[in-house]
Amino acid sequence: MFKTLGTPNERCWPGVTNLRYFRALSFPKHPPALRALFATTGGVTLSADGIDLLSRLLAYDPAARISAADALRHPWLAAT
Repeated sequence: MFKTLGTPNERCWPGVTNLRYFRALSFPKHPPALRALFATTGGVTLSADGIDLLSRLLAYDPAARISAADALRHPWLAAT
C-alpha cells in the first residue's frame, strides 16, 4: 500500500512519527494518483464515486478514514 499511497507523514496522518514502531521508509514522495491506477489500460475502471470511496477507505489517518457505516451508505455502493 505504501508504494501506491506514498510514505505516511505528519501531513496526512498527524502523530504518525510518534507511533512506537514508526520508521520512515523510502517510498515515492509523489505516488501515482488512484485515478491513474484505475485507467482503462488495466481493464478495470472506477467512476469518480469509486475513486472517492477507495481514497477514503485507504486514508492513513484512522480518524480521517471513512467508517464502515458511512462506506455502506456511499453513493458508489448505491450505484452498483
